[in-house]
Order: sequence, then C-alpha cells, then structure tokens
Amino acid sequence: MKASNKTPVERAFIHHVMFTKGIVPLEDVDGDVRRALKDLSPEDARTFKRKFRKIWRQYVKKSEKLRGRAKLCGLGSKEPTKNEKHARKALVYHEIWTTQIYPMLEAFKKIKHPTKEVTTNEDNPETSAV
Repeated sequence: MKASNKTPVERAFIHHVMFTKGIVPLEDVDGDVRRALKDLSPEDARTFKRKFRKIWRQYVKKSEKLRGRAKLCGLGSKEPTKNEKHARKALVYHEIWTTQIYPMLEAFKKIKHPTKEVTTNEDNPETSAV
C-alpha cells in the first residue's frame, strides 16, 4: 500500500471534513474504502455508502462542469464498474479538497502559531538543581 504524502494537519482536516459530511475519510483517492467499511457494523457501512452516493449526486447536480464527467462516473447505471466507482471517489475527493479542505489549510497557514522557547536549567534559576 502506498504511503500517504499528506502532512498531519492535512490529514486532520481531511478526517474532520469527511467525518462531518458522514463519509469515510479518504487521504488518497487510491485508498481502499472497503477496508475501512468492513470494520463497521453492516448498518453503519450502509449509512456511509448511502451518504457518499448522496454527496456525489449533489456535486454532479450543482456543477455544469461535473455533469459532463458524470457519464464517465456511471451516472444512471444500476451497477457501476470498478473504474466508474474509482472516478466517483476521485470526483468527490477533489471537490471536497478544493472547496473545503484547501481553504481551511490556507487559513491555517496564515495564523501565527506561537513558538515554544526552550530554556535550560542554567537560564532559569528557579528550575536549576541544588
């Protein structure tokens, strides 16, 4: 399995946004969702799958650009192929990344994070050994 090239902050935002939306968090489009779903109860797995399909349909309806790609994703087919499922996953991941996660990361980068100064015992007489 390929190692994720995401930073811990990116991974945290991915997990937060996707769990908030009610879908299995994908750090990478090539990740296997089935592996994550098999650890859930059948009812929870069904809920996650239904939520993913709902979000996918919403993205396709919202965007004219995505409607053109929707046929490649098996829009309207009863049993989508493996390639169509992968295309759906990629589409949803890309839309969530560009519309929600990336703006959050940019805002996070603009925040001035305090740096913690390291002091030694010699610099601080209260903590020096007797």
